[in-house]
Order: sequence, then C-alpha cells, then structure tokens
Amino acid sequence: MVTQEEIEAVGSWFHNVRFPNGLETLPGVANPRPLWHESIQFLGDLQGKTVLDIGCNGGYLEAKLEPMGAKVTAVDLQDKFINQTNLVKRGFDLTCEVFRADVEEFHIMPAMAGRKFDIVLFLGVIYHVNNPMRAMTNALNMAKDYVLVESAISPLKGSVAEYLNNDHYLNTWLPSRDCLLKLIDCCGGEVQAELVRPSASSRRFFKVTPTGKVGVKGRDYS
Repeated sequence: MVTQEEIEAVGSWFHNVRFPNGLETLPGVANPRPLWHESIQFLGDLQGKTVLDIGCNGGYLEAKLEPMGAKVTAVDLQDKFINQTNLVKRGFDLTCEVFRADVEEFHIMPAMAGRKFDIVLFLGVIYHVNNPMRAMTNALNMAKDYVLVESAISPLKGSVAEYLNNDHYLNTWLPSRDCLLKLIDCCGGEVQAELVRPSASSRRFFKVTPTGKVGVKGRDYS
C-alpha cells in the first residue's frame, strides 16, 4: 500500500494519480484525465497490444493501459518521473516495464535495439526535445501500427516554429500545424487522423502510421 510519505518523497507531481487506497498525488487536479479520455478514441482494443509510452511522466497512463490488456513499456528522461511511475506500478500492482530513456537516443540505446511496439504514445513531448527530427524519426521507427502524437500548436501561420526559453517546463520550441505536419512527413510518417482537442483548442492529436520513407521530399540537387 502506498503511503502519503512515499507520494511526497518522489518529488512534485504533474499527474494526479488516485491510488486504490484513495490517496491522490495532486488532490483536486484533473490533469491528465482529459488527455486520457480524449486519447481513448484512437486506441481501440488494447488486449495483447504492446504499447510504448514516451514521456510517461507520473505513470497515470500506465495505470489505465495495463488493465485494458496492454503490455506497456514506460520511459521518461527525468529520474523523478521514473520514480513516480515505479511508485504507481507498485501501488496498482502493475507489470509494466519502466526505465529511463531519451527519445533522441533510442537509435543508439541497447535497450531499444531491434524493438518494435504495436502502438507508440508520443503525448506532449515533441516540443520538449532539442532535436525534433531525430525524436520523431525514433518514435516512428519504434511503431508497428501507429504513433499517437499530441502537441501544443503555435498560432503562427505557415511552416514555422517559435523557439522558446522556458526553463520551468523545459519547452524548447513550438511548431505551427503545418510545421508539425511537414516534420511528420519528413521523418517517415503519414497522418491518418487529426483532432483538435475538445478540452484545449491550442493542442491537437495526430494518429500517424510509419511509412519508412525518411528524408526531405521534392528536392533535386542534380
């Protein structure tokens, strides 16, 4: 049974997880319930599906995905979030795999070599990375069926991005919609579905299937 002392010992939480014994990590906070409920329509039947959750944060999704029959691998770059997810794993008696990993380094990580997952969740991550092309390519290369991308979207017009200096949330950049679509295409992905989030109109979902065709299209250097 998870205790209040253990919840507090693993640092400040971004996810409000309600444990089976009634304790909550952020009482009164809804995050990330809207994200989860809006993701469900893309996920379908998860029985026996392998799911990679990139940027698992506090482990809220792991407590939802595994009871639906998914075999989950949860990764995050920050040790704090790995510790929180491991606490959730114990509190819900989950079997998910949890370890520290950087999506920008999947291609050189022995723990990721040769691995594929039916579904890759890439939710609220792309605007945190320093190398968006490498991160998106790595996410797509890990997927058999599709990658579910969720991102904040810049209101700027055209294929442009804002570059940020937000130390608190470690946001490095923010793409416009066209910019993100071109990034996905260039990294070997094809958008099958798109949804403006009902609870946050500045954010969108993209269901993306891997094509294996990586590289900038339409250039002739001959």
